[in-house]
Amino acid sequence: MQSRWISVAALLALAVTFPAGSAHGQPVDALQPAPARPALVFNPNTPDRCEWFFITESNINYAPMNAPNSRFMLDDSFGLMKQVGERTAVGASIDLILAGDVHYAPTVRYKRWHGRQSLDLMLGYVPGELAGPTGPILTARYSPAPRYHMQIGACRYNEDATGLYYPPGSYFPAYLVEERKPLRVFAGIGFGGIPGISMWGAQAVVLMVVAATFAGWN
Repeated sequence: MQSRWISVAALLALAVTFPAGSAHGQPVDALQPAPARPALVFNPNTPDRCEWFFITESNINYAPMNAPNSRFMLDDSFGLMKQVGERTAVGASIDLILAGDVHYAPTVRYKRWHGRQSLDLMLGYVPGELAGPTGPILTARYSPAPRYHMQIGACRYNEDATGLYYPPGSYFPAYLVEERKPLRVFAGIGFGGIPGISMWGAQAVVLMVVAATFAGWN
């Protein structure tokens, strides 16, 4: 009787030490399918965690070469990106830019993942001749985390240089308006995903307060 109990204990020990295997000699757990990654997510994420993700960004940029009243550029972006490999994503967005006037820029994007970090290149085009950015606008970006980034870029900046001069034979001054489109370099930070949406909300609150203030003055 004692030898029988010893044999049962030995079999139990072997069963615990060596998990059940399949007909091919592989553990049963190895045959379980890996969890499927979501097809579309709201926040930016790596290729192993999603196939598509939304672009919901808010950025603030500083252009040190600009005139004092136009050194800041605010831009918000909405779009979509697709993972096209283990480390690459491509997509497009519409960017709204507040600088001088309100502008929009259709933009194409390229992202290269390095773990949770990424490098981005973006090329947009600002149509029209309003004051502020005009024509092609190029931006390079480094993201230490999927929802936060630092960037640098360049674009032509449409500005009018005005001054007084005296026409020949006249004692009265006249205004001289000179259109210039110098190249501006800018740098800034921004947020994507839920933080980007939060920045949109903060901007909306500020705009409502400013509008209410001007309405009170009138």
